[in-house]
Parts: sequence; structure tokens; C-alpha cells
Amino acid sequence: MSTVTTEVDTGTDPLSVKISWTAPSSNNDPIVSYSILILDSDGNESEDTTNCAGATIVTNLYCYLPFTTLRNDYGLGYNDLVVARARASNGIGDG
Repeated sequence: MSTVTTEVDTGTDPLSVKISWTAPSSNNDPIVSYSILILDSDGNESEDTTNCAGATIVTNLYCYLPFTTLRNDYGLGYNDLVVARARASNGIGDG
């Protein structure tokens, strides 16, 4: 199981939330992608395919989600808790 954290990284990008995670066990098959799922203000979970996608996040194990995206796409406001889940995928399947 992977641990996911969200934090405001004021040193790097003060207008975004940094979502980071630890890589889970790959079961001897390399992880090829991650899906970053965000819980919106209505309690629905949806994947961020704009800011948290691509090969870079497989290597870095983090991405940045702008506050404007959190507000406009997920309905989250100032001081709302950001709940995120990182789902790993490889040749065996999705975690």
C-alpha cells in the first residue's frame, strides 16, 4: 500500500498543493503509470488527468494541483481538506 500526502509547498509553488506518495510493491513488474484520484466537495472521486498524469510522475512520485483546479474542478474552497489517492498500474493490473 502506498502512502499519499498533500501539502502546500510554499517554496516551490505557493499556488498549488503538492501531492506525493511512496511507491507500492510492484510485485516484480515495473509500475508504468499512476492515476491520481481526488475527492470532490460532493464526495465523488475522480482522476486528475491534466496536472497529475504522464511519465514524469512515475519517476518523481509527486505532482502539483493548482488551487484554481481544486476550486473550479473539484469544488474545494479555502481551508478545505484535499483528499487524494494514488493508484499504481503495471502489467499485472491496477493497485
